[in-house]
Amino acid sequence: KPPPARFLKDKEAVQAYVARTEKAEAWYKYGDPASPCLIIARVKPHGGTKDKILFPFTPKDGGYVLSKDGQKDIPLYLQHQLEHIQTVLVVEGEKSVEAAWKCGIPATTSVGGSKAASGSDWSALAGKRVVIWPDNDTSGELYADDVQEILTALGCAISRIDPKGIGLEKGGDVADLVAMWPERTQRETDILLALMDDAEPQGAMSEMEGWHQKIMSGKWKSLDWPTKVLGTLSRASIPGSVTLLCADPGAGKSWLMLQLM
Repeated sequence: KPPPARFLKDKEAVQAYVARTEKAEAWYKYGDPASPCLIIARVKPHGGTKDKILFPFTPKDGGYVLSKDGQKDIPLYLQHQLEHIQTVLVVEGEKSVEAAWKCGIPATTSVGGSKAASGSDWSALAGKRVVIWPDNDTSGELYADDVQEILTALGCAISRIDPKGIGLEKGGDVADLVAMWPERTQRETDILLALMDDAEPQGAMSEMEGWHQKIMSGKWKSLDWPTKVLGTLSRASIPGSVTLLCADPGAGKSWLMLQLM
């Protein structure tokens, strides 16, 4: 049986608990900013063995519980700012979200890191155009895979940035790129927008685009079916399609296929 979660009676107690590790670099609120369902403290630890520690605090009974307190389907970070936004950048981690917003790019992430994409409620992005920017490492790619699977089921138009082509070090993210710029100007915003525009489309639309490119380049050519009725009454000549030829036994299906071949 796990030990009971630590209960902290007020904000001062929370800050004192965090200060035992070292100092809080940032506080991230999930849900309604005035009454959040979860608060994450990003803490710089002593000793330098890790670059950060994330402490989750759940408001409860007038105080704070040091845990997610069994919460599921937690809202996305800064979800309240995305209601009327049609194109959203999805990154890994709250720090990257805030770096993108500083450059005027609407962004969000899920709570819990690269292995917990399914622990958040992504429905706020249903039907939107989403650009996924993975961290430049294996865990970042796996997180992007999980997010893409979730958003595909929500009917999102998904594109994906390849972090390997941006020039970031291993594990580098949006926050690392923005940190390279001493000032936040329109030029920096245009760079991020250009990266999003060049993101590779995912899913069926991406496959369709690939087929069209091969047809236009002459690599693929649509051939007319020798049997007219198959060409006019079916979609058998469309690249990438699968045609089922059905008939009674002995009707000549195999003979017809040999003739077509």
